Amino acid sequence: MSVEFEDEQNEARVLYSRFMPSNQLPKLVGWVIKAGIVKNENQANYFLIGLAVFAFLASFYFFGNLITGNTQPNPQDFFQNKT
Repeated sequence: MSVEFEDEQNEARVLYSRFMPSNQLPKLVGWVIKAGIVKNENQANYFLIGLAVFAFLASFYFFGNLITGNTQPNPQDFFQNKT
């Protein structure tokens, strides 16, 4: 009774190739360039970083308002006569 192992070198080579640098553009960068928003890869990277920062700040703003408490106006403020 013998135990057969798969070729470990081929498996290691496949795993290593996933992390090797590639000449292909990342998909998001390609989409931004294809949409015509930017002209090259460097601009696309800056655009995506800015978009991520904007999304983070917007979520912080909206969720921050939920945590701070009552943000709804008091209905009595509308009916007060300010003369």
